[in-house]
Amino acid sequence: MNENEKTVPAQITAFWDVVVSIYDSADNVALPATAEYANWVRALRSVLPARSARVLDVGTGTGFVARIAAELGHRVTAIDISKAMLDASAGMRSRAPDHVRGRRRCRTGVLTGER
Repeated sequence: MNENEKTVPAQITAFWDVVVSIYDSADNVALPATAEYANWVRALRSVLPARSARVLDVGTGTGFVARIAAELGHRVTAIDISKAMLDASAGMRSRAPDHVRGRRRCRTGVLTGER
């Protein structure tokens, strides 16, 4: 891996660490109990298994998709390289209903393909 490739994850993380404070604004993310949120639920229901499954949300950000998958009864592992985004996801998780909260776990890290 060359020096430039090593800095790309840091650059990506720095960007998301900056925008995290505005990412979940009502202008950017559908709020629960809205028609737009219901559209997201329908869209995810159409591509996820009908029965409870393990779901991996890569690049979860603040956990919007992970939350919906958990609401649909799936066990979700959410990963992201931005700790700030995962911290925001944890905040969203803490405000979720009990039956959703226990179905999500978050991890941070960079997947490099190296062992």
